This record gives sequence, structure tokens and C-alpha cells, in this order.
Amino acid sequence: MIGLLDRPTSGSYVLDGKEVSKLNSGETSKVRGQKIGFIFQSFNLLPYLSAIDNVELGQKYAGKIDSKTARDALDKVGLADRIKHRPNEMSGGEQQRVAVARALAKNPPIILADEPTGNLDSKSSKEIMNILS
Repeated sequence: MIGLLDRPTSGSYVLDGKEVSKLNSGETSKVRGQKIGFIFQSFNLLPYLSAIDNVELGQKYAGKIDSKTARDALDKVGLADRIKHRPNEMSGGEQQRVAVARALAKNPPIILADEPTGNLDSKSSKEIMNILS
């Protein structure tokens, strides 16, 4: 419900003063793209896109692609040297960090994360949790 991927059968959901449970699907998608960043346990990266393209895809849903911000997000998660690599050329931990960068690059007020450090070693996990904090 919080991620606007499902509609409540009763009650209301107000986000930034707007009743989002009553929006049509296009309006809901727009709010989701601008207000919510997702970090999926299974990464949900497109295999034919590079790391930078996967991060910029998240920005596209927010309505604005900013390559510098996308690169900065990848740098922040330690992947500045892997921006042109596709998911099959990266480890699970690197793919996880691309997913984190994709959420961060939108700069959303809400980030929903499903085990954002599940594929990371303990040092990288601490770094990512510090970034998300």
C-alpha cells in the first residue's frame, strides 16, 4: 500500500496532503515515480541496460533524467568504475548496490527497501545503511 502498488479496499491514504488512494492509475504512477524509491531484494535491474542506464531508468519514472546525479549515486555506493557494466557482468552485491543507487538518484522523500543489504558483505552493508540513514 505504501508503495502505491496496490489499492486499499477501504480507508484512505494521504501522502503529502493528497488522497492518493483515489487517484487514477496514471496519477498514481506519477506520484510513485516522484515520491517513492524502491530497493528490491531481487534487484529488478534490466539485464540489457548498463548500471548507469538502470539508474537513469529510475529517474525517468520520476520525470527527469540527470546523468550527473546518476553517476554520483553509483559513486556513492562504490560503483564509479562499473557504470558501463550490465547486470550479468556484476556480482550480486554490485547489482544490489545498483538497485540502491537507482533509488537514491531519484532523491525521493520515501525509500522502501526489501533487504537492501542481503547480498552484501558486512563492511558494504554498514556503508549502505549509513548512506540510507
